[in-house]
Amino acid sequence: NQTEVFKCVQKLKFKLNNLVTVAAGYQFFDHGAVLVLGGVDKQLYLYHYDINSDVLTFKKKITGHQDAIRDIQFWKDEKDFLFCTAAQDRTIRIWKLHDNKTTGIKEEKSTESAEITEEGITGNTQEKKLYLFEVEDQEFTVTLDSLLSGHQEAVSSARWGMLPNGDDDKPELCLLSSAFDFSIMLWQPEKDTGIWVNTVTLGEMSGNKHSFYGAQFIDDNKEILAYTYNGVLHRWANVEGRWDPKHSISGHFKSVNDFAWDTTGTYLISTSQDQTTRIYCEWKDKQTWYEVSRPQVHGYDINALAYLPYPQEKAEGNSVNGYIVCGADEKILRVFESPFYFEETVKNLTGIELKNAAVFEGGSDQITEIRQEGSSQALGLMNKAKRTQKAVPTGGSDNEEGGDAEEEKKEDGFEPKFEGKEPPFEGFLLRRSLWPEKNKLYGHGYEIIAVACSHDGKFIASSCKSQSAEHSTILIWDAIKLTLITKLQAHNLTVVDLKFSQDSTWLLS
Repeated sequence: NQTEVFKCVQKLKFKLNNLVTVAAGYQFFDHGAVLVLGGVDKQLYLYHYDINSDVLTFKKKITGHQDAIRDIQFWKDEKDFLFCTAAQDRTIRIWKLHDNKTTGIKEEKSTESAEITEEGITGNTQEKKLYLFEVEDQEFTVTLDSLLSGHQEAVSSARWGMLPNGDDDKPELCLLSSAFDFSIMLWQPEKDTGIWVNTVTLGEMSGNKHSFYGAQFIDDNKEILAYTYNGVLHRWANVEGRWDPKHSISGHFKSVNDFAWDTTGTYLISTSQDQTTRIYCEWKDKQTWYEVSRPQVHGYDINALAYLPYPQEKAEGNSVNGYIVCGADEKILRVFESPFYFEETVKNLTGIELKNAAVFEGGSDQITEIRQEGSSQALGLMNKAKRTQKAVPTGGSDNEEGGDAEEEKKEDGFEPKFEGKEPPFEGFLLRRSLWPEKNKLYGHGYEIIAVACSHDGKFIASSCKSQSAEHSTILIWDAIKLTLITKLQAHNLTVVDLKFSQDSTWLLS
């Protein structure tokens, strides 16, 4: 109703002004509802809301969690009234509300409970304490129904849903949880015992992990959507009981500083204050653009980039993929060359064939396929080139030169060659799509602001932040030898942009 006006009916004040989670229940009584609050003080506060008087009345304080409570969610059906609480103590607790008239349950004063330690859960996992409260001459009790433990880090969210349980296609109650250990878990009660168990685990179990800040069901519980701090949405779809990863939205999560097209207009390169450089191209089959590579994940803000075409005189009429030149706050220009998988992926997605520069220069008559990719260095800013060779079958044994492809797979934990039949998922983009560095160019004294490359692939121009004529020079580099040619002095302050003319004979600053 567009004419409805919302107003504050009551304010709640707590001794600790740090309640970070609030959840409200469904309508529970004839004239009211249940409200449960929780936060960093580890307590749950249960209130009753009277619809007629617009008054919240405190009913009970519930204890159990041993760290901050991150999420509270309710579920009500014909059989049960449940709510779950997810906390930083790595557990999820499922609580049940009982009507004492029908159950005859009475409050018990036992304080025996489970304790979460470094070794896991100790003590009695089925807590005996019951919490009694009254509403309009009716007695109700809150009891702990289940304690779920499986995540290795703080649980960030929990959501109720309905999914088939086992071979039975009939949907039954389930719980979806996410955690800071970069995992997603699905929980359902066993049919025979009613004990809640983990049935599906999604996410990353090892390697370069982030944290899931939340997850939920979408598309009528047919899909799961989870998000992490770097702006990526992870998506899985239920395909005949199997949860398969699906493509989702990705991109920068801070201001975009610069972008450039390759000379063929096949793919777009962008860089951002999120300290990453990303590449996008169109998937012709879907008529949608996807991120296909993340050439640089840096430790400084990247301010400028340019596409450096492969030199025309060296290409000899072939369509050879070029390089990326980036400048950041670190005062260095970095030149990147594409890994072998990139051209294969672009060809499969767009239908446009580009030759890899390293393979083109190495010759086409070699009997080995080069797999080249960038590898970020620990505590470093450089993408080190990593090259491996896998022998093309020539009738010999698997142990001939090039090594056994299966052994390489075991060492890396990934297939030796990325087929690129569809856009890569976030796991590949994060770990395997870096471009190896071809060279670094030193010469500027302050943060690099602008970079430009000539269309014939012979020259690179760059400028840096400046407050004097001395540092406002434009540096011209030989793009083939990667050496400094000259310095142009004309401006008195920072040169903010550079562009070469189409015939590469003029430079505009």
